[in-house]
Amino acid sequence: MLHQIIRILLSVCLFTGALMTAHAAPSGPQPAPHSTADVEVFNRTVVVFRAPLLGVPVEERARRASEILQRMLATSNSGKVTLQPIPQGISVMLDGVLAFTMVPEDADPLKQESLEQAAKNAVAALELVVRETREARDLKLLMHATGFVLAATLAFLLLVWLLHRARKWLTFRLASLAHTHAERLSVGGESLMNRERLLQLVRRAVTLAYWALVLFLFYDWLGFTLGRFPYTRPWGERLTQYLRLFSRICG
Repeated sequence: MLHQIIRILLSVCLFTGALMTAHAAPSGPQPAPHSTADVEVFNRTVVVFRAPLLGVPVEERARRASEILQRMLATSNSGKVTLQPIPQGISVMLDGVLAFTMVPEDADPLKQESLEQAAKNAVAALELVVRETREARDLKLLMHATGFVLAATLAFLLLVWLLHRARKWLTFRLASLAHTHAERLSVGGESLMNRERLLQLVRRAVTLAYWALVLFLFYDWLGFTLGRFPYTRPWGERLTQYLRLFSRICG
């Protein structure tokens, strides 16, 4: 009798588990999420493809678009960017020639943007790339940028030199104060704090503050320098954004 009860309980458990598994299983095949691919030109992201187009994968779409844009930008005349609606979506034109095509699935679902908004963002990004490629071919502008970088470099080196002098002076002053206070902090003729230990802590604190300021200046100089030239400007903008974010957090 006991064996029969156990067998019935096991059968009920197995049947219940099967029902729960069947209920949790998806009723139909779930569509696999498409990968994304960035179209990068001159270190800037022009557009992000999120869906295949006429059977062409997103990676291949991005590769073709990047190659086409690089060739077109090398020989672009007016650099005018326009949009042209087509049955599949919207085509982005450069000087009246097809650069790439966007489909509705290329819109960012997280931003809840429409295809028209995504296409306008791509136009703005491409217009910026057009301006920067022209700037990169302008020798006069590059010479001006080089002059600004040289001036910033001299200012950076001067500030580092001043910090070095200030470090030496501050270390001497703090060491003198530490020496004086270490003598005062005594009980029965015995010092409560090891003098050499205190001097070592003072030197380490000043050294740490010195290198922190030097690294901050170098980071700022690097962001400014990269931002002077079109090809490296996106990197400089990212460094500046990180510095501003850090300043907000610390502030």
